[in-house]
Amino acid sequence: MILKKLKIFLDFLFQSESAKLLVIEGEAGCGKTSSVLSYLKDNNIQFVYVNGYTTPYKLFLLVKQNPNKVFVIDDVEDLLKNKTTRSLLKAMTDPMHSEVRYMSSAVGEEETVYFFGKVIIILNSISAKLLGNGDVKAILDRGIHVIVEMTPEEKFEIVKKILGKKIDTTKQKILYKLLQLKNLSVRKAIQIAEMLNKSKSLKEFLMCVRNLCGMNDVDVAILIVSLSNISVKKQEEIVCKQFGISRATFYYRKKKLLGR
Repeated sequence: MILKKLKIFLDFLFQSESAKLLVIEGEAGCGKTSSVLSYLKDNNIQFVYVNGYTTPYKLFLLVKQNPNKVFVIDDVEDLLKNKTTRSLLKAMTDPMHSEVRYMSSAVGEEETVYFFGKVIIILNSISAKLLGNGDVKAILDRGIHVIVEMTPEEKFEIVKKILGKKIDTTKQKILYKLLQLKNLSVRKAIQIAEMLNKSKSLKEFLMCVRNLCGMNDVDVAILIVSLSNISVKKQEEIVCKQFGISRATFYYRKKKLLGR
């Protein structure tokens, strides 16, 4: 799903002679990195994968050793906090020049390599503080910036694919409704799904959802019973007895929560 959304931008990056940078932003767990790596492998494009723990000198060495390859830089925010790394990335993404310089303390002089590859930066988000940095802004402004957004349906399909048959139909309905109501991230949805399976009682599940979604216990209980295979009368009885609310309050909150 994500690969289909990104393909047009990845195609442009590799078909264009002038484009050197693609920035992909989107929530954690939505498949950004796996989609990019799949695309590169499927198209036999050689690449170097770099994560946020890479030092400036290691990045420079990788550029020196792989001057024509695509650099996939993941979890880039930590790298952008380092001034030297920012300078390297500015040079690597410069559409007008290919020189990448590094002042080596080991030899006491500046080293220069020539980089002819392309760069794909993958990130969840960038803090306002970093966005205010001139170097960071210069790097991001040089590239095609794609924001990956997912519908609740797409997130739900990812969660189902990851968990397989571990979650039953009723719990799937509950999870899907939570995705719609709370716009959960994929990772949080997976956490909730796993807790759904472990929960042996309504009380346990209420605690899980309250902590992860910020929903109050009554609304969670109404959601659960409404999506279960029990009559409306039984739903009302369970929630009203459990929380000491009136029938009118039950139906008011149910309509507000579910629209019915």
